[in-house]
Amino acid sequence: MVRAGPARPRPAAGGGVSVFVFLGPTVALDRARELLDATYLPPVQQGDVLRLLGRGPRVIGIIDGHFDTVPAVWHKEILVAMAEGVHVFGAASMGALRAAELHSFGMVGVGRVFEWYRDGVLTGDDEVAVTHGPRDTGYRSSCDALVDIRDACQAATTDGVLPGEVAAQLVAIGKAMPYPDRSFRTVARQGRADGIDGALVDRWLAYAARRGAGRKQRDAEAMLEAIRVLVETSPGPKPVGYHVERTVFLERLRHEVALAEVTRLGRPPADAGERLRAGETLTTLREKQLLRLLARQAAERLGWRVTAEEAQDRGDRFRVQHGLASPAATRAWMAAEGLTEEAFWLHVQDTCVIERLQRLHGQEIEAGLPDQLRVATAGPPEPRREASHGAEDEDGAAAPGSEVDRARPDPPDPPDPPDPPDPIVRGGERLAVIRKKVLLRVLAAREAARLGTTMAAEDVQRLADALRRASGLDAADSWQAWLAAEELSEDAFLAVVRELAAVERLEAVYADEIDRRVPDHIRINALRAGWSSEGSP
Repeated sequence: MVRAGPARPRPAAGGGVSVFVFLGPTVALDRARELLDATYLPPVQQGDVLRLLGRGPRVIGIIDGHFDTVPAVWHKEILVAMAEGVHVFGAASMGALRAAELHSFGMVGVGRVFEWYRDGVLTGDDEVAVTHGPRDTGYRSSCDALVDIRDACQAATTDGVLPGEVAAQLVAIGKAMPYPDRSFRTVARQGRADGIDGALVDRWLAYAARRGAGRKQRDAEAMLEAIRVLVETSPGPKPVGYHVERTVFLERLRHEVALAEVTRLGRPPADAGERLRAGETLTTLREKQLLRLLARQAAERLGWRVTAEEAQDRGDRFRVQHGLASPAATRAWMAAEGLTEEAFWLHVQDTCVIERLQRLHGQEIEAGLPDQLRVATAGPPEPRREASHGAEDEDGAAAPGSEVDRARPDPPDPPDPPDPPDPIVRGGERLAVIRKKVLLRVLAAREAARLGTTMAAEDVQRLADALRRASGLDAADSWQAWLAAEELSEDAFLAVVRELAAVERLEAVYADEIDRRVPDHIRINALRAGWSSEGSP
């Protein structure tokens, strides 16, 4: 039922104003481009407007958006956009809904659907909902929106095609249907079944077909025209008379958007264990950010300050380590990643403080390494094979120390392999990583005690039991066998668990601050040697 009108010359956006429009099935893309020179994006969903702010839009138009398959675009992200000077328009579908709710804050609504929602004539968002195909099908609709059916009925009444009571009956029939089942044909069929004169129904269908574009398309095209008129004036920033409060929910959405961008997944990680850029998980990244946060707090209590010379030296070492041969290459990398200088130097200063704390707590860290390794690699112990004396090994060769071995001349000693700068230990982790994990446990236990957030004994036991189950040690015999094989007492195990519990508790306490810094850590950690200003890794 949706037909495009006659083609018009395509207008160019004036003044270099950046315009973005969220568009799906309501208007064909080619038709939209005839009306307005803009960057056209898929139907909007939660986080898309916040994400778009990083591209410096001057005008955002919202036509189509997702309703029930993914979270819908949030009102507050539109308010944030306008507070940052962006002109936001809405019409036809999701855009009309949000404009009706936010027109008093400055969002510009266009068209009759917007007016119906604004004035309370319509209330249900299903009035504009349709099912449609994916992007490569042009978002082809498989049903008709109720607002299009309603508009065709009203127009038919005005033009004398339908009596008012018949038009109202057809609208009621459409409203009673689930939105995926609504179409002019299904409403007409049900109307005939309900006793409406078939000749009237056929006349209405023919009238609706002659009208061409439906109400949603007409409103959307009117919005594109309104944006074109605004763009030709080279508008300045949008003035608003409100301030957007930084709520927990808004900050979390910002974090999710930033995380989706920096991980290059196009979405937030599915779970905390999903591997991201550079192979790290969100769980690991959060632990690293908690360590940096606690290190900063410890440095403040100790009165430590990182000098400019110390930070510059550490920053230079970072550049050399990652193949950034010049300040220009460093700036190019930061620009490509969207990393600010402030965030980079904060990372460098945190690294300096962590290195100092590792020296300060060196004895505690080294003492905690064995138990950290034992707990990190917990699992059923493998049987040990006893060494035999004077016997042959499995290949039939004499075992070292046997009589046959003594009769042979001693082979020359092989050259000693070079010591790795950061040896890999049990569990496949590097020793430097294990040391930082122990430092995190030490700092977390002290901070939890300072805040009075230590876990109760039963909570510690719950965490210990969960760790045992995850490691395949839930059976009493395998548990005792593992303790014996590791020469670890149950008290020592629980001591480690208590510190891990402190880490878990503090991750909850500082969740927002941790999540805010995770994207910058991903950017820095994903850097690879060989990156140059010519391109990213």
